[in-house]
Amino acid sequence: MSLFFIEVPDAVRDDCPESFQLSVKLSQAEKSGLYLIHVEGFKIHVWLHGTDGNSTGNWNLVNTICLREVFGHLVKPSWVSGDSRISLPGSGDNAEFVFLEVDGEVFCMDIISRTVEKVYEMAMKDDFLFEIYPFMMVWPPIFPALIKTHDPE
Repeated sequence: MSLFFIEVPDAVRDDCPESFQLSVKLSQAEKSGLYLIHVEGFKIHVWLHGTDGNSTGNWNLVNTICLREVFGHLVKPSWVSGDSRISLPGSGDNAEFVFLEVDGEVFCMDIISRTVEKVYEMAMKDDFLFEIYPFMMVWPPIFPALIKTHDPE
């Protein structure tokens, strides 16, 4: 077993330490590597750290998304004033989608198609959502065939 450390990009490291856990998620890359998704204000930055088997590689910024543009008609006046807090409670593999929590509402954003759907609204605005762990499965599910045996009774 080996252990190694990967420095985060400078732009991410300069983020406020108390909000770091709420604004950064890691996502495994399909072949070899790691995605880092970072929310900064109303922008999402997606970084890719490729590896060559020796634990070396560099961070490359692969996507930057303006949330005000993507959310479109879902934008609320409090977002424009800058009073809203955006957190990143979950992400999918290959940085394909993220869950964003804004003022007690949870949205799922497909990063590739840049579409957003509201998926949950917390009853109390003071509630705190910490983590979302997406569960992926084949749909519709495929179950093994049942083997029927006839009982002689």
